[in-house]
Amino acid sequence: MQAVKQILVPIDFSDVSRAALESARTLADACGASLHLIHVLGDPLAPPDVLGREQQDACVRLAALLDERDRTTRGATASCVPGTPAAEIVRYAAEHTIDVIVMGTHAHGPSFRMAAGSIADAVLGLAPCAVLAVKAPHAVAAGDFDPE
Repeated sequence: MQAVKQILVPIDFSDVSRAALESARTLADACGASLHLIHVLGDPLAPPDVLGREQQDACVRLAALLDERDRTTRGATASCVPGTPAAEIVRYAAEHTIDVIVMGTHAHGPSFRMAAGSIADAVLGLAPCAVLAVKAPHAVAAGDFDPE
């Protein structure tokens, strides 16, 4: 794998995307990499006034996730865009020469994945770079996994 200098973290404001951000911060510190946060508004067909308010609110929430160290040491940026999440994440990664995407993956069962697919699965299949999938913090609780 090439040197990691640019890390993209898709944020949907869930606990698992926040866990992915923490993992990305650790990786950025270890590699001296920059962080890019992106939030994709999932309804590009919403009326412009509604989309504008949603985008503004999301941008404020996204910026609030960045701490002082993100802005200074990690050179973090935040972007809010309308569109289809997987497509916009992949597009952003290609346009910004991202080295790795660190994203959360929700612990849905196989029937959900067959019916609805997964944004993480789609990104993994289309990304122009490595993808690190971070599971939900509660995905495997004590007693839920028996290695034998």
